[in-house]
Amino acid sequence: IQELITQVQATYSIPPDEKTLYQQIGNKAREVVNAHKTSPNGDSVQVLSKLQNALMEYKRELTQPIMDRSPAGMQARLDKLRQKLSGLESDLAAARPQPAAPAPAPASNVNPAVVQQFAAAVEPHIQELITQAQTTYSIPPDEKTLYQQIANK
Repeated sequence: IQELITQVQATYSIPPDEKTLYQQIGNKAREVVNAHKTSPNGDSVQVLSKLQNALMEYKRELTQPIMDRSPAGMQARLDKLRQKLSGLESDLAAARPQPAAPAPAPASNVNPAVVQQFAAAVEPHIQELITQAQTTYSIPPDEKTLYQQIANK
């Protein structure tokens, strides 16, 4: 009985942090997209297509079963997600024009319409990632409770 309770707690203990990180990644990705939509630059298309690929990869990772549920393994997953989040932070800084400088005229190699298309292609992936994080991590707490109730019975 004690093993069951311990195992259940270990199995379901970490995901809420992951869920939060995935949601933060989704929100940050949305900020990156909006920044490029507002002030497209020469790197916008490249950044947005890289972001789209990254989001597709995150969605895949999110649905993979967790192989290493040890505290170290789970911590490694969280660290990896935090790195992704800080990577998005630097993409965002790159997208924002420097406040001191006058707003630069769009570079000649920037086609705002193309940037908008790329942005529009990325947005559904952001929403899917957030939704997927919510659904992936929404059930375990109930399961956890049920297992504990079974053990207590």
